[in-house]
Amino acid sequence: MNNILQNRILPYKFSGKIVNRKELVEKLDVNRDKGIFLITAPAGYGKSSLALEFLNFTRKKYSWLNIHQEMNNFYVFVTYLVHSLSRIHKDFGKSTLLMVEEYRDKFKFETHHELIINDITGVFLNDLQQSFEDEIFIVLDDLGKINTSDWIKPAFDRIFEGLPANVHFVITSRSNPEFNTGLLQAKRKILKIGMKELAFTEKETKTLVNDLYELSISDREIKALSANLDGWITGIHLILQSYGNSFPGFRFDKIKVLDDVFNYFSEDIFNSLKPEVQEFLLFTSLLETFTPQLCDELLNIKRSTALIHELLQQNIFIQTNSAAKNDISVSYSYQELFGKFLNMKLKQSRNSSEINTFLKKVSGYYSDKEQFLEAINYSILAGELTNASVMIKMHFQQLFDRGHFEFLWKWLEELGSEIVNKEFKLLYLKSLLLKFFMGNIEESIPMLDKAIKLTNDLNDNEFMVKCCISKSRNLISLGRVREAIGVLKNAGEIEVEPVTRAKLLFLTAYAYYHNSEYDKSLDLLNSASDILDSADNAVHDTTEVRLETHNLYGHIFLIRGDYSKSISYYERAVKNTERMFGRYETICNLVLLYSQSGKFEKASVYLDEARTIAENISIPIFRITYLLAHQAFKFEFGDYEDSIKLLVEMSNIASELNHKYYIFLSYSLIGDSYFSLNKMSKAEEYYDLAFRYLNDNNELERIQFSVCKAFLLIRTEPSSEIEPVLTDAYQFYESKKMTYSRIQISFHLADYYLKTRNYEKTLHFLKEVLKIAEEKEYNSFIQREICNFRPLFDFAAANKLYVNYIKFQNSAFLEKKNSELISAESRKRLLKINDSLIDIQLNLFGKCEVRIRGKNIEDSAWTKKKWKIIFIYLMLESGRSITKDKFIDQFYPDTPLESADNIFHQVISKFRNLVKFTYDNGTLNNSPETEEKKKSTVKKTKKNPGILTMPALVIYEGKLLQISDDFTYLVDSVEFERLYRQLPSLKDPDSRARVLKQAIEMYKGDFMEGNYETWCEELRSKYRLYLVSMSEELISILFNNEDHTNVLHFSENLLKFDKLNLAGYEYMIRSMIEINKPQIAKVRYTQLQKNYRREYDEVLPEKISLRFEALISN
Repeated sequence: MNNILQNRILPYKFSGKIVNRKELVEKLDVNRDKGIFLITAPAGYGKSSLALEFLNFTRKKYSWLNIHQEMNNFYVFVTYLVHSLSRIHKDFGKSTLLMVEEYRDKFKFETHHELIINDITGVFLNDLQQSFEDEIFIVLDDLGKINTSDWIKPAFDRIFEGLPANVHFVITSRSNPEFNTGLLQAKRKILKIGMKELAFTEKETKTLVNDLYELSISDREIKALSANLDGWITGIHLILQSYGNSFPGFRFDKIKVLDDVFNYFSEDIFNSLKPEVQEFLLFTSLLETFTPQLCDELLNIKRSTALIHELLQQNIFIQTNSAAKNDISVSYSYQELFGKFLNMKLKQSRNSSEINTFLKKVSGYYSDKEQFLEAINYSILAGELTNASVMIKMHFQQLFDRGHFEFLWKWLEELGSEIVNKEFKLLYLKSLLLKFFMGNIEESIPMLDKAIKLTNDLNDNEFMVKCCISKSRNLISLGRVREAIGVLKNAGEIEVEPVTRAKLLFLTAYAYYHNSEYDKSLDLLNSASDILDSADNAVHDTTEVRLETHNLYGHIFLIRGDYSKSISYYERAVKNTERMFGRYETICNLVLLYSQSGKFEKASVYLDEARTIAENISIPIFRITYLLAHQAFKFEFGDYEDSIKLLVEMSNIASELNHKYYIFLSYSLIGDSYFSLNKMSKAEEYYDLAFRYLNDNNELERIQFSVCKAFLLIRTEPSSEIEPVLTDAYQFYESKKMTYSRIQISFHLADYYLKTRNYEKTLHFLKEVLKIAEEKEYNSFIQREICNFRPLFDFAAANKLYVNYIKFQNSAFLEKKNSELISAESRKRLLKINDSLIDIQLNLFGKCEVRIRGKNIEDSAWTKKKWKIIFIYLMLESGRSITKDKFIDQFYPDTPLESADNIFHQVISKFRNLVKFTYDNGTLNNSPETEEKKKSTVKKTKKNPGILTMPALVIYEGKLLQISDDFTYLVDSVEFERLYRQLPSLKDPDSRARVLKQAIEMYKGDFMEGNYETWCEELRSKYRLYLVSMSEELISILFNNEDHTNVLHFSENLLKFDKLNLAGYEYMIRSMIEINKPQIAKVRYTQLQKNYRREYDEVLPEKISLRFEALISN
């Protein structure tokens, strides 16, 4: 809290006895349902004291903000408001303050005031909601001091509209504020207390006279006193202090206005005081606040404590200010009207030289205490402009960083243009204030030009380049990038320190980035980084420029599709910054990058952090940024349903903001999601909606739109007009080195050429796609397209293009249906298409089923049942292969060799005819084929016989029959055994239980029921033993976890396959006893006895019987 003046956020402590305003306090208390308490009256009616009395009565937490002129600035006001609340909640408002800092840097208030006010007040309200659950009060004391500010009405209307029910504003003011009190009154949200109610009643006046001043005055005279002054509290005090018991003789008709009353009586009070006290009052009136220690030193006396005590005892208009936390000193100030009176008296009785000497002494005092804001203030008041100028230059950055813009601007204005225009540092400082405080970037540039000329004349190269950098940043902000590059090139010829050179190189790189000249930008960034790497961090603070450099590297590599490099730089940036805005944008970019790389666990971590920030910053643009990141995560994961929902929300927000680019983007991305769902008419509908918001001057948007329309045509009716659209887009992205976008175009070019039978070009573009996708980790793109473009990936498999990479991505996609990251709607869709993504699937538990991409091969299609068994055997063999000799020995050992050989080739032919891929449109290349061609399972092109159009699943070469290893296979028994063998590595019971459940649920029945070949019998017995041992362990774990419902379920399942399994019966009966079902437990025990008798023709052994009977009886 070093960036604010503490006396602004501390309530006054009113001295001596006061008259309690019981009726008003009770009125305020019974209206606690109101959000706003507005107390308005001229000076001296006890507004602040009533507010404080009420708050003490409620015993609720409250913040207090004393409004001062510097709070005319919206940013300054919000900063003080947040800090006042942080006194009752130390962590309050961090998000709001970060917003203030970022928006002050980013936007000109005059031109963006609506956006700034809406966003910052929105975050402030969100901070209130999250920080305070109990009832609190926010006091704004004397709001009228800034009531003329244009932002007052929109800011307070916005705050009051969204004010949480537990938060109340108590506002005091001499005039009615500008915000919409009529609407608040109509909604019964406001309670007004005005001058009429604040005026002392006759009864309260009597209490003041009798109890506080201890005067003996008649009721008639008290009534006259109250009536003549209309209950004006300060006026009553003045008369009582001036006249005491003699006040009835005063002529009230001599006074016309309240200020005259105050000055008239103050004169009497002042003249009645000792000279020592008069001197004390006059000079301390120059001080905004004072302490006894300060007064002793400045006035060269030792009686300040006694004098202050005397003034308090006499009810002279002095206020006690609350002490800040950890501050043992108490400060004082004068009631405003009395302070003005004393200032007037001082100027009448002392010459300016005497006053300025005192002010100079005050400045020196504060300078010695290193309180430079006060030191500069009093130096300027003393007319010591040269000294003030030196201190401003020396301490500007410290005061600027602490947010004292109002003071800094006022000082430079008071120094005057004659002084400022001669000092290059002052010109530079004023340019900063013009940009960040006044929001006038245009006017800051001439200031910097003057500073650059002066530094050039004085040969101060370092400061000259500093001014050039500042000017260039301003030009870039104004969109004058070429002009900025010119300034930076000229500055680059100046000899400066290495770190300054690095800053110059970075900013030049940033300018070229804005101009889409990424190669130049990277070269300059590399040079800047080399300098920074060799810089001595103990001498030069390079943190900020390193951070900017890392972020710019991240941006460029993101655009170019070099994800690993982009992630590396972004993560360095995130690690080294606490600035919310820069961090938030970078985090959202990391969500996108990790999602597109298929690293969703990492992406979800950053998405959670982005969500937390977005929830704290309730502004539309922040929400849109989050929605884009979340949508990217969902879309890349393949959850197009949730992606659409997020984008609809985004389009609604963008429409409310009338933000054409985000409207265009949201509609385009909704189109992409429907395209991926194969809903082409919906995709076209949204692409057409996007077209309405297309920026004709943006070449990238035009290309994106034309490409989307081309993609639709490829899927429906591939025509020759598509090719130039895609090749133009390809060349554009290649020229910009936008690799990810170029690869997407390459993919669809490959699809187009496949469908139009240009297989050489298909091979060329598909090879490029897969090569770069593997290198750059464009994994999600490949995973997404596998299910919609199977012919293209089959073409890749036929030609041995990155087969293992494709298989891995297909497997990753298959796992998504089990993820917690996916919506129920999307999971349902993925479950439907799951089997179609498995090239060959064998379901051997409880049945004997062979499925090719989700389609079952009926038993009749195999010609002979034995041939189906042979195929299953082949799939189960190591390497999914078998030699002809082993085939004959295993299945036809008694058949003559010649006949067995003939059968072998018949089997191969049958396998090839049955185990092949077909498509809904009949063929791979979506065009008519002859019957002869349709029979071929491996198709070669005429132009290039080395290119295959259809993959072969069944291969016979060198007397070895095998199933190609280039595809995805799933055999339930193999997966069952894999899970069984995974158990020894798992030590945690919960992990073991998860794997055990997964394996047991796969066991739908015994292995290949109805088949009695020796190898079938052996595997059947093995898997049955595995099931029993796994079931017994799982039931034990579940029982220990008191999961009795699942104990019963898995015990029943075990007993289906092992009717006399004692562990199954025991845990079942024990669980039934635990859930208070003893009768059913007895039935199960009886069942065990019957099954045992039926199996062995004898009763259950006595030892076992006693054990179970003991369980039931307990």
